[in-house]
Amino acid sequence: MRTVLIFLVLIIVSSLVLPKRGEVDEILLYLKLLDFGFRVLMVYIVYGYRYVPMKIGMSLISFSALINFLDSYLILPASELIETLSSLSGCFVVAISLLWLFKDFISEEFHRLLYTDYLTGVLNRQTFMKLASRKLQSLKENETACLLYLDLDGFKKVNDEFGHSFGDKLLQAAAKRIKSSIRSSDLLGRIGGDEFVLFLAGADVRMAEEVLERINEKLKEPFGIDGVRIELSLSAGTAVYPKDGESLEDLIEASDKAMYRAKSMKRGKERVRGSEEIVG
Repeated sequence: MRTVLIFLVLIIVSSLVLPKRGEVDEILLYLKLLDFGFRVLMVYIVYGYRYVPMKIGMSLISFSALINFLDSYLILPASELIETLSSLSGCFVVAISLLWLFKDFISEEFHRLLYTDYLTGVLNRQTFMKLASRKLQSLKENETACLLYLDLDGFKKVNDEFGHSFGDKLLQAAAKRIKSSIRSSDLLGRIGGDEFVLFLAGADVRMAEEVLERINEKLKEPFGIDGVRIELSLSAGTAVYPKDGESLEDLIEASDKAMYRAKSMKRGKERVRGSEEIVG
């Protein structure tokens, strides 16, 4: 309201004191006046008093619009410099305010891009290795941990039969089910293709078997992807710290070998079936 009053006072005083320009583009003047009014509206109605930095920025930008209007209607020396400076400072304050308002969203996006797998949303290989190594080093004396190496059986057949786009959707759905079967403190990462690794801090073989059983139960339920009903099975290998290795690399290697032994035992018997059945 104060800005509007100041604007009206300046118009009245200037119309009495300062000389008017001979030729004025009325349409341009009205457009500039409308621009100024819109900026004032943004300051006092949209933002109110909740976002002070953004309000300051919009006030500066509104001031530049006022100067621009008066410069077109009256003779105001050196107004271009004032307009430019106020507009630039206002834009800067508004930009900073927008970054502050969306800081949580920006932070989440950076976290997703830097630390998670772009397709499945689980940890990427680098982040998994870093976090799992830290958890391994923080284990107390005589405390155990388990690493599970998970591989979806016959996933190549899925890509060959239904295409890679279908395979990506199935991989996303499978990762979601695996993630729903573990604790929030457990680490799940994708290390390539259809292979996942799961680190269970403070777990023994019995706990690892229970987790693996929950995962298998989840994956047994048929998936419905693009109207196709499909079933998956899983091959897994387990390594226990410190029995099977004292470093994360050793545990991954041991669990990988165990997974391939399990897969070789059921080679040719993979339970991957698909049917053109619409799933509701």
